Amino acid sequence: MAVSLNLPANGVLQYELEGRTARYHKEQIRQWLGFRPGTTIDADTITAWVCAHTRVDDATLPQLIERLTGRYKTLGIEPPTPQRLARLAHSAVRTIEEQFFLALAQALSPETCQQLDAMLTNTPSQLSVSTLKADAGPRSLDSLFTAVDTLRHLQGLQLPWALLAPLSTRYLRRMHLRVMAESLTHLRRHPDPRRYALVTLFCYSRMRDLTDRLIELLLQNVHKLSVKAEKRVDQELLADFKRVTGKTRLLFQMAGVSLAHPAEPVQEVIYPVVGVQTLRDLVTEGAATGHFYRDKVYMVMRGSYGHHYRRLVPPLLDALTFRSNNDQHQPLIEALELLQQYAGSKRRFYGPEDRVPLEGVVPPDWRPTVVGQDAQGHTRINRINYEMHVLHALRERLRCQEIWVEGAYRYRNPEEDLPTDFAEERPAYYQALEKPLDPDVFITHLQHHMHQALQTLDTGMPQNPGVKILQRPKGWIRVSPLERQPDPPNLARLKAEITRRWPMTSLLDVLKETELRVGFMRHFRETGTRLSLDDQTLQRRLLLCLFGLGTNTGLKRVCTTMPDDQYHDLLYVRRRYLHPEALRNALAHVANAIFRIRAARMWGDGTTACASDAKQFGAWDQNLLTEWHLRYGGRGVMVYLSEASDK
Repeated sequence: MAVSLNLPANGVLQYELEGRTARYHKEQIRQWLGFRPGTTIDADTITAWVCAHTRVDDATLPQLIERLTGRYKTLGIEPPTPQRLARLAHSAVRTIEEQFFLALAQALSPETCQQLDAMLTNTPSQLSVSTLKADAGPRSLDSLFTAVDTLRHLQGLQLPWALLAPLSTRYLRRMHLRVMAESLTHLRRHPDPRRYALVTLFCYSRMRDLTDRLIELLLQNVHKLSVKAEKRVDQELLADFKRVTGKTRLLFQMAGVSLAHPAEPVQEVIYPVVGVQTLRDLVTEGAATGHFYRDKVYMVMRGSYGHHYRRLVPPLLDALTFRSNNDQHQPLIEALELLQQYAGSKRRFYGPEDRVPLEGVVPPDWRPTVVGQDAQGHTRINRINYEMHVLHALRERLRCQEIWVEGAYRYRNPEEDLPTDFAEERPAYYQALEKPLDPDVFITHLQHHMHQALQTLDTGMPQNPGVKILQRPKGWIRVSPLERQPDPPNLARLKAEITRRWPMTSLLDVLKETELRVGFMRHFRETGTRLSLDDQTLQRRLLLCLFGLGTNTGLKRVCTTMPDDQYHDLLYVRRRYLHPEALRNALAHVANAIFRIRAARMWGDGTTACASDAKQFGAWDQNLLTEWHLRYGGRGVMVYLSEASDK
């Protein structure tokens, strides 16, 4: 502007923004742009309009500030100051939440309200909110039955699904953490609409979590059924198995003596040449190969299922509702309905009047183990064997979401993963994904890339000395380990200089310095809508909580040397601000900051920051870093041993 007007650029410094001339100029700017100053009535009207056009799960401060600003500009009204906009956004958040809580409480029946009030007491004979807050415990059949009973109780509350189903997972998680942070006494003190709404949202969130947990227990037990059977058969066969060497030579010897003495008994001709024990070992070795091993595993698996794992089928089928959007998998849905129909029956075989679907449920190779004939020649189907195949097929379909479960989150209807306006805005979404609308074009492009990749593998594999295809039945590939790279010449000097400059640096100092440089604390937000701590106090207490929990020092020991921060203060911050999602975001923020300042001229243009292996240690849900891993078969904390790499 200074160049366009042929004026000095520092002339703006002499302009008084609060003087009479400035006010006159602002008025001229408003008239030229078609804007006018805002009033209190305008603020109330715009706030009410934003509240009416905003869903409760979209009512975040940045979103509301953006909508308020856009509405001001649309109406030709000068937006207020940022501080005033923030206050209006906070007011809108509270108004939207109160309106939704009132609508949710009014949708509850009087019986449901009485049940929710009863859950806010510590009566041992009924389910309470405290019980729902507790850890689920180890994954076993006993915990499965407990989870089924809890889920049945929650399903009997008759919650308003029409209001709860459209809510986003982020909002439900925030309400879940909000109830988790409050005691029963605080929950009972809320007004009726707020109290009923919070407990309803918490029960709905726990219902989805319990449904996912039951499905995971089902998948784990079905997988454990086959794995344990194979391990048991392997141990039995290894104990009895003795491999016989020189079988070809022994075959020639037996053939020779058999032709030389065809009329004499086997005991007099073959036993002296080969030996009785050698023949027994040959029989054992031959029986351990082929279909014998598979049949043995199947019999052990059938025994384990019939005596132990079969107990999980009736409660699971009664608590879970399975659905499929593909007609190809409807036979499995019908098979599950058949299992539920015969859940309380003691019949060994299905009746001739029952329609038992086999196609798509039982593999063709295993049909003889399921379908048989009685003494009269009538076809009959073994219930136990059929149920095992149904559960294995269900496990495979659930893992790829070909079958989904009502009320679940992780195993929900895959169509819910699409945006609600996907049908109308399909071209826009495909354009954002940079994918063609024509499926033939997409398939042709994908085939071209796959052909190029296979061509590169075919031409590069024979010339690569570090990779070798072994002559195995399944074509195993052996990759030679990489040679150890020499240490960078300046790495030892860099370590020595860091040790000299910052000797005996504590982890708390490192954590504090990271926060001052990166500012990762902004990811830890209050689960409620009102902030009761100033930024400096909250920052200090968050650092102490992270240090106490991360180093296993404990919150009580950390606050012993801090007179301004008591144990109950740190416990308050722990309950209301620290949760896994916030911790993941903070860790990602710190990692991105490290990658961003990494000097390429010193460390090179590496694509990988570190190479690591992991070990899981058992822990429960209350730990921030708890996760369930299929390899270890349980919940725990993953501990990584990493080393820097420039590969």
